[in-house]
Amino acid sequence: MRRLAEAGPATILVEQIPGPGLLAMMVIVPLIFLLPFGNIPTGLLGGISATKLIVPTAFLVMLALARHSFVIHPSTVTLLAFVLLTLPSLILSTSFMPVFLSLVGYLILTNLMINATPSFREFEWICRTYLIATVAVAIFTLLAVVGIFDLGGYLGHTLIDDSWIGVPLVRGTEDSTTGFAPYFVPAVPLALCYLINVRGKWKKLALALCLVVLCAMLLITVARGATVAAFVGCLIMLFFSVSRASLIRVVTIGGPLIVGFLLFAPVLVLYFLTGSMDVRAGEAGFQLLSDKTASTEIHGAVLNAALQLLLVTPPWGWGEGNTNGLIENITGYYLNAHNVYLGIALEFGIPAALVFLGYCAYACRSGYIAASAEADPRRRSLYGAVLGCVVGLLINGLSHEDYVNSMIWCFFGLVFASPGIASLRPGDACIGSAGSTGRAR
Repeated sequence: MRRLAEAGPATILVEQIPGPGLLAMMVIVPLIFLLPFGNIPTGLLGGISATKLIVPTAFLVMLALARHSFVIHPSTVTLLAFVLLTLPSLILSTSFMPVFLSLVGYLILTNLMINATPSFREFEWICRTYLIATVAVAIFTLLAVVGIFDLGGYLGHTLIDDSWIGVPLVRGTEDSTTGFAPYFVPAVPLALCYLINVRGKWKKLALALCLVVLCAMLLITVARGATVAAFVGCLIMLFFSVSRASLIRVVTIGGPLIVGFLLFAPVLVLYFLTGSMDVRAGEAGFQLLSDKTASTEIHGAVLNAALQLLLVTPPWGWGEGNTNGLIENITGYYLNAHNVYLGIALEFGIPAALVFLGYCAYACRSGYIAASAEADPRRRSLYGAVLGCVVGLLINGLSHEDYVNSMIWCFFGLVFASPGIASLRPGDACIGSAGSTGRAR
């Protein structure tokens, strides 16, 4: 049963989701909500991640209840080719089964996301759920930083570490800031998208506060790569949401601010965390600046070593998990490539890396097609925001191997689903999605 509802100047679909679609939302929405909580659910579940628990369950439920309409997206062929190309490397490693099952899980997860979004309504639900969850995590983290309340302490995973010169350092729901900051890369473009398109001054005020909280988290994590990635994601969203003149103004004003952040973030963070630039803050600030300078130098050395190894990498790669030791032999640092594309090329081989790059390009093309084809400005803005989320995460991958995080695969699924949703007539659902009637456009 479907009905049409008015939403401002445009008429959009409000679908009464049938059984499989409703059940899909019942399993997908909790998964999306738990993503920003990182390692906390894993600790509560005795070492089993929520994704590994929910994804097989959701797959079996949807396959059983919507087996006639469950389809495999064409992008699966590319992702399956990537998985097959990793097999020689995995066979040479000592962690074949865990890594192989994770890759297969990502393949299933992207198709689950596509089949769980038969219309714009479900698409928007998922985006909103992720934003709400990330804002909640950000608020809890800020409360811990200022010393009011650390929720993570009651859940077996403290959100801050104050053992460094008495200054609280944010590790959030992961084990480090570099693992925690990427959760905010998609959240910032989504928050800005809702802020631009929502009506009502109180809603705008609430979303503005959410955006401030999310930006504050990027500030106190001093995650330079994630900050640049979030900014680029916002620019992509604005490209589909505002006039070109407004976009140029954003770049003109926001660009210098981002550069200033990258240069002075350590000092600003220490002032915020200590409340003053006293001796302790001075010591910590000097230490943080030194650490960031050393981090840049180390990453430069690791990048140089990774490029040297790339020139002599066998077609099947050096083997999963072996890159750290090879880089240590050159630099003395036992680190991975800190670059998702180099990391895949070194561990799984250059052919696997090229296929992965093709998969990423396919995802970006799908998002661009959806946003360009959509006539409704609000929907076009959200499609642009999701495309910005994916591009931002891919940019963040230049300094962080984030393909092992389920978050990026969820957004891959959303961006692959968007062209089908954008092409719908009112009253239709995506062909092959849970709840689809199977009618062609």
